[in-house]
Amino acid sequence: MNESFGIIAEFSIGLAGFSGIVALIGNAAVKIHRFRVSNMLRTAFTPGFCALLGLLLLHSGLQVENVIRLTSAILGMAALMNLMAPLRAIRHFDESTRLLIGRGAFWFQTVTASLNILAQFFNSFIVTDYAAAILLGGLIHQLLAGAVTFSNIVGSLLKERENSAL
Repeated sequence: MNESFGIIAEFSIGLAGFSGIVALIGNAAVKIHRFRVSNMLRTAFTPGFCALLGLLLLHSGLQVENVIRLTSAILGMAALMNLMAPLRAIRHFDESTRLLIGRGAFWFQTVTASLNILAQFFNSFIVTDYAAAILLGGLIHQLLAGAVTFSNIVGSLLKERENSAL
């Protein structure tokens, strides 16, 4: 468990660092770019924070079951906030910007995030034999959401560069 938390925290920090680079390269005046970078930062920092918290709790002497419960509850609440922020922000975009974001990918992300939230809250109340796997799966889900957002940002930046070169 210690090693898994450490790897997730390292990957999360790396992804957050890449988001800083992307923020510098991209056009911060464009609303969709700010939306994507903030979404990526949220999904990068959440698993890192939860993994570091899990490591801290493990080293404080708490039982593994209690660490899993606390970390799952915090991950579930953070994932819920990560889900609500884009849902609230997307209302303020015009129709052309909503099309750029892509409704299909957005709704797929919403459904998978909702399943992750339910799994983490279930995991925080009922610890089973698979509790550690559910927690680590939720952390990895958050990292993958950040990586997908990162690839979307890089793709849109490359398209902007291509279009400006023409």
